[in-house]
Amino acid sequence: MYPNRVNMDMISYILVKTLMVTPEPDFIQSICLLSVKHHTDIIKQLIELEAQLQKAQFALFWEQTKRPEIATLLAKVPGFEDSIRNFITEALIRTYSKVENKVLSTALNISNDTVASYAASKGWQADGNMYILPMNIENSPRKKEITGTAGTISTSSTNESTLRANEVGLLLQTLGRSM
Repeated sequence: MYPNRVNMDMISYILVKTLMVTPEPDFIQSICLLSVKHHTDIIKQLIELEAQLQKAQFALFWEQTKRPEIATLLAKVPGFEDSIRNFITEALIRTYSKVENKVLSTALNISNDTVASYAASKGWQADGNMYILPMNIENSPRKKEITGTAGTISTSSTNESTLRANEVGLLLQTLGRSM
């Protein structure tokens, strides 16, 4: 409404705050409200950071946060690193049942020495150079059933709408007749 009054510093700050609540869609929604002409270099870098988080490229994410312009912006936002670490921790818990010390150190951007105290604060048990993460539906092994007759495969992880081989055959026959 008043493009001459746009405060890009405030917009950048707000975007960082929305990045802190990842995986909530706040960041993407905010970007969609922002006109493309306001996509400055810092905004583009924040978009890259969000993409790296969503793709679990945590080491690259932390590396990019060290860029001078980004580091200066992030320093103005209290709690940024802790919020991002919470998101990464949740992603690791959903993915792994055990995780190596080095992986935690890299993903969370903390020293190897700090990993032990971080893991202890989360209640994780040490197993050599690994940590046992809490089991949940996403990181627990799943039973797969494979049954078959005439090329039909059914697994518990597949969708009910999967076409069976004989259904595909009937579909092809019907299409062949209508042509």
